[in-house]
Amino acid sequence: MLILIVLFLCIKICVRFKLKGNNKYNLEVGREYVEKGTQFTILNNELDKEVKIKSNLNEKKLGKYTIDYYTRYLFVKFHKKRIINVVDTIKPLIKLNGRKEIYLYLGEEYDEQGAVAYDNYDKDISDKIKISGKVDINKEGTYKIKYTVSDSSKNEKTVTRTVNVVNEEKNSKINDSINEIENYIYENNLYVSVGYYNLKTGDTYYYNEDELYYGASLIKTLDAMYLYDKDLIDDELIEYVKRAISVSDNDAHFYLFDYIGYDNLKNYARSLGAENLLSYYDEFGETTVLDQIALYKNLYKLFKTNEELKSFFINDYYNGLDFDDVHFAHKYGYYDCYYHDAGIYLGDDPYIVVILTYEGDYDYNEVEEVTELSKLIYNYHISHK
Repeated sequence: MLILIVLFLCIKICVRFKLKGNNKYNLEVGREYVEKGTQFTILNNELDKEVKIKSNLNEKKLGKYTIDYYTRYLFVKFHKKRIINVVDTIKPLIKLNGRKEIYLYLGEEYDEQGAVAYDNYDKDISDKIKISGKVDINKEGTYKIKYTVSDSSKNEKTVTRTVNVVNEEKNSKINDSINEIENYIYENNLYVSVGYYNLKTGDTYYYNEDELYYGASLIKTLDAMYLYDKDLIDDELIEYVKRAISVSDNDAHFYLFDYIGYDNLKNYARSLGAENLLSYYDEFGETTVLDQIALYKNLYKLFKTNEELKSFFINDYYNGLDFDDVHFAHKYGYYDCYYHDAGIYLGDDPYIVVILTYEGDYDYNEVEEVTELSKLIYNYHISHK
């Protein structure tokens, strides 16, 4: 008996059996689980192939799952266990029926067009949308109608429709300018998303604002904002920021990306309301109009105390937003079939404009199309006066 005990203890000492990676993981539902495996060695000899794995994991269904790892050496059995929690942390998508911003004449009836909602796990959850807010059609003003939906994992998303009740003359000018924008898009068969945000009044205009695009060099704005917002800038970093923004130098971006760190940039973007930036590990990532509007709201605040930062964005490098005597501090993004531009109008009545495009095959016409849209958005801007 003593010999067996001694042998058992020797085996325990000689054998090393452990999990690679963590013993608990949260896995987003629908995503593939990548097995980390184990480390099974006897006197430093690797015997991982001798380990048997048993799992009840269903990556497409929420729940708690177990992966068991079994092996043996002589008469001693070894067992390890990994817990996989399949979770849903992705917010549902709400898409408004009709326009996100509506203009009505005084006394004109407001027709609630509703919205639709889709969740990555629960699918169509339009019937769960709750609508709040009222419109007084007999009083000039700006009214907000909120649409809120939650999925079965309690991920909540809210979008807002703005209803402006105005006099007839002003309403006519605004609607005419909106029609000019959308007719230009339709007539030229453009795959675009457009965003306008007035930094003084909060007025907005959006077209296809939830559509995801490969962001390309637009991500470099986040690099610069992080360093200035966190007061981390120094003489060396200034040169990298300048190159990344003013001439869109990719090597400068890679340096800043590594210096700041993926998680820090991603968390910073989320804190500003940019939900889609850096959704997966990639140095450029995806974006929407709403992501860029969220970034540029904060960038405008930084401009007020950082003339140096502002100067980097005042450049004509692929600036498709500038026209005539109307100028923007901007950052463009270009890759393959994508061309984007986002910027801040530098006049007395400042506003943000974001134009994201996908043309299939890139050509220089995209820059001209962005410029034309920028002109039409400027007309929309001055129609409010």
